[in-house]
Amino acid sequence: MSVPKDGWYGSTIMRALPTSRCAWPTLALVALLAGPPPANAQAPEEKPAVEEDATPAVGVAGNVKAVELLTDRLETSDSFKVRAQAAVLLGRMGDRKCVPVLVKALVYDEHFVVRAAAATALGTLGDERGVEPLFVAAAEPEPLVRDACARALTRLDARANYDAISRYAKEGTVEQRSVAVGRLGDLARTGDEKATEIVVEGLADERSVRDAAAAALADIPTDRAVPILIGALNHEEGVVRAEAARLLGPRQDVRAVHALATAYDRAGEQERVRSEIRRALERLRPLVNMDTVAKDARSAPDKQLRARAIRLLGVVGDPRSASIMEELLEDQDPFIVGMSALALADLGSVSSTSKLEEALKASKDTRAAAPVELALKKLRRQRELQR
Repeated sequence: MSVPKDGWYGSTIMRALPTSRCAWPTLALVALLAGPPPANAQAPEEKPAVEEDATPAVGVAGNVKAVELLTDRLETSDSFKVRAQAAVLLGRMGDRKCVPVLVKALVYDEHFVVRAAAATALGTLGDERGVEPLFVAAAEPEPLVRDACARALTRLDARANYDAISRYAKEGTVEQRSVAVGRLGDLARTGDEKATEIVVEGLADERSVRDAAAAALADIPTDRAVPILIGALNHEEGVVRAEAARLLGPRQDVRAVHALATAYDRAGEQERVRSEIRRALERLRPLVNMDTVAKDARSAPDKQLRARAIRLLGVVGDPRSASIMEELLEDQDPFIVGMSALALADLGSVSSTSKLEEALKASKDTRAAAPVELALKKLRRQRELQR
C-alpha cells in the first residue's frame, strides 16, 4: 500500500511513522481510511497526524478500537474505496458484532464495489445472519456483486442453513437457484437424500442451474452416484433423463450398462435422450461382454431379451455386430427382423444396405416392413452425406 509523499499531508504522515516495521500496516491503513486532506487545509505546526495511543492495532482479532474505526469508516466515509477497504478488513478482523453493519452495506450502499466487499466480508465471517441478505443480493444486476455473493455463500455452513438454501433452490431467481443447488450439492455428496432430490430436479431447470446440478452430481462418488443417476433415467422430464445418461457415461460402472440399454429400448423415448444414451453406452463399451450379448441376440429364450441385446449391439457394436444383425434379418420372427434392421441403422452400417433391401422384399405385408424401410432410409441418407 503506497503512502503519499508529496505535499504537507504526505510529509506529516512520514514524520509520524515510527521506526518499528510492525507499525507500518497500521499507519498505512489509517492513512487510507483518513482519506486526502481538505482542499484548503493548513498543516499543523508540530503536532503529529496520528497519536500512537489512539491508533488501533488493525489486524489483531478482538481489537475493539480497530472494529469501531472501521465500522465508522464503512458507515460515514464519502470515499467508496475507503468504505470497501473497511468492509474487507472488518471481515478479516473476525468480529461477528460487525455483521449488521456489513449487511446494511450489502443491501443499501450506493456503490457496487462496496456491496461486493461487504459480501466478501460476510462470507469470511461465516455468520448465518448473512445467508438471506447474500441470497437476495445474488440476484442483483451487477455481476461483481452477484459473483461475490456466490463465493460468500459457498463459505457458509450448508447444513446449518438448509431451510433457506433449499427454499432458494426451489423458489429463487435463476442466479439464486444456481447458487443454492451448488450448495445442496455439498450435502448430496455426504448422502443427504433430500438435498440429492433437489439437485436432481435442478437438471430440469435453466442452463445455469442445470450446469450447477450436473457439476454437483458429477462430484458424488461413483458408488452412490450410479444408483441416483439410474433412477433419474426414469424421470418424467426428458432433459433430466438425457443429463442422467450423459453423466453415467464417464462412470465406467457395469450397473449403468443394463440400465442404459433398458432405457434405450423404451418405447416412445425422445431422440435427444436416445442420443445421449447411445453416447453413454459407447463410452461404456469396455464393460460390455460382447460374446454374451451376441449369444442373447441370436438365441435368448425371451424375445424382449433378444431385442435388447440386438439394440445394444447396434449401439456398442464391434466389427462382428453387423454380420450378426444381417444374419438376424432372416429370422422367422418379424419383430426380431425389425429390431435387427433398426440396430444396423444405429450402427451406421452403410454396407448393409443391400441386405436390408432384400429383407424389405421378404418382409412385405409383415410387421417388419416399416422398421426395415425406416432403417434403409437412414442408411441411404447417411451414404449420401458420405459422398
